Amino acid sequence: MTRSDHSQQVNDWLQAGASSSQDVLDLLCECNEPSCTATVSTTRERYLLARDEAGQLLVAAGHEHASQRVVHAWGEVLVVAPTLTA
Repeated sequence: MTRSDHSQQVNDWLQAGASSSQDVLDLLCECNEPSCTATVSTTRERYLLARDEAGQLLVAAGHEHASQRVVHAWGEVLVVAPTLTA
């Protein structure tokens, strides 16, 4: 299991356990850097939007990898996906 996989599982658990009235979620950065300790704050709506497509990750700005494309940028929070190759 990669760090990204683990962070996604933790974030899914945090989102599921959050109160339905809690709009802002504090989550782990889902980059694959083993030493990353960054967190991201985003709305539940944006979190669910990021989960709409398989392979998308929520990462702190600057934590995107060259092999990823930015799908959404919300201030210090990015949604990234693998770059499609032909």
